[in-house]
Amino acid sequence: MSRIKRAVLRQGHSLSLAAVLTCIVCANNIQPAMAQSADNRGLTMDGSAMMENDQLKTADGKSYQITRAVINASPEDVFAVIVDYKDAGRLFSNLTKSEVVSRDEKNKTSNVSFSLKGIMNLWSFDYVLSIKENFPTRIDFKRVSGAFKRNEGYWKLLPLDNGRRTEVVYAKFIDAGLMVPPQVVAKQVRESTESVMLNLKQVAETSKIASHHS
Repeated sequence: MSRIKRAVLRQGHSLSLAAVLTCIVCANNIQPAMAQSADNRGLTMDGSAMMENDQLKTADGKSYQITRAVINASPEDVFAVIVDYKDAGRLFSNLTKSEVVSRDEKNKTSNVSFSLKGIMNLWSFDYVLSIKENFPTRIDFKRVSGAFKRNEGYWKLLPLDNGRRTEVVYAKFIDAGLMVPPQVVAKQVRESTESVMLNLKQVAETSKIASHHS
């Protein structure tokens, strides 16, 4: 039995910092492979649009991992895919369950619970995000409860070519606690946001083609 597994077992399978560390370190085994290095800028898989990665440090010490891409679909279509929380597994490959806990229609805000696969599917990592929608240009999210000390970020959707295409900006910041080095967290967040962006591109563009043929 590995040292990490023994540490988690001593915590009674609770969502301890050691378990969070296990989840983060093993994230590369969960996320699909990328078409390019995170340190480079290049074409996405279909060769049609650039994907870029960057880091933004805020005055209060947060380091947001930022991924940008151009998607061949309108902001409205891309927005619809992102806020389809029941089918969020199409974007997040390690997601096992997502559910809207509550909805404030007046303020366009939802509390959504998520469950992620852990190492070898032995554990799940659960958290709730408060998600604020500003159709069709921006979506903000932040942790309410559950795994990780902080989990927050946003989507920005910028129209291109008179709304026929969309530049998507996905920014995410995670603070997993004192036991997990920030550089480890940053690396895994960067790789996961790249994966999510590629999935979003595929789903949004496929949905656009299907709607035109219906």
